[in-house]
Amino acid sequence: MYKIRRVRMICCALLFLLLIPAAVHADLGSFARNVEKEEAERARDADEKETEDSSPGNRPENSFARFFWEITIHLWFHHHNLVHYHSYPYQDSSGLRPHFILHDQLEWTEDSAGSYARRIPHPATGSFRKFFWFELLGGGLIGDDRLADPVFGWHASLQGQLLPFIGPDFEYRRLYDGTNELHTIAGGFSFPVVQHDYFSMALYAQAAALRGVLDRDGGAAGIVWRSYPGRPISLYLRTGGMFFEHIEFLHLSGRVNLHRGPLLFYSGANLLQARYDRLLNFEAGIGLRL
Repeated sequence: MYKIRRVRMICCALLFLLLIPAAVHADLGSFARNVEKEEAERARDADEKETEDSSPGNRPENSFARFFWEITIHLWFHHHNLVHYHSYPYQDSSGLRPHFILHDQLEWTEDSAGSYARRIPHPATGSFRKFFWFELLGGGLIGDDRLADPVFGWHASLQGQLLPFIGPDFEYRRLYDGTNELHTIAGGFSFPVVQHDYFSMALYAQAAALRGVLDRDGGAAGIVWRSYPGRPISLYLRTGGMFFEHIEFLHLSGRVNLHRGPLLFYSGANLLQARYDRLLNFEAGIGLRL
């Protein structure tokens, strides 16, 4: 009974935060004009500061840096090579631990043929060893400017791991203010650095595009952070940027997820910040872990 009341309190708190008015620009036309203003200034500054290309010439090889890089790659491969997953977080019904990201152990043995490593499965490993997972999300979004001319729309994303070393990372958002619309599209791959139930970090690189009131092509990159602190909650944070020819946006996105079997319910916020303007919206929806 206590667990049910706790989950209800968390859901009410998330809904309350989602509905709090925030001072954000709801006029997509004004946002587009400010973006074009910044692009023009940056293009002018680039022309004024253009200098001749100077090449540094040949540099002596840094043997220590090469050694450090090789050790880092070896440890990275060893860490992720021992990773596999449960079907979804908190699949194990006992206790608060997520038991989602599982790490096997290596045991070194010797025989007449020599020494070799034997892989020892994690104690929580089930009958099916899974080396991939996918998270499909979809929901609505809203942003307002003191409740005048609200921006609303929807969003969808696909993330996960194809293998413990690489995974897909796709996001789409459609924003509409009653007159103009803006589509933000980004797709690419993520590369995990650390995988652990309580702390995971991955680098991502994407092709990116803006369509609608703005028409731009570029890229996006940054870091994704995840944590499964205890049943039924997980946390998600994206810190990075979107980069176009004459402008860059700071991109921050965060959410709180409530897991119920393979389903999850989430609430969060997404920010695109330029020099003169920003787009901030609140999001909520449902997801599925595969």
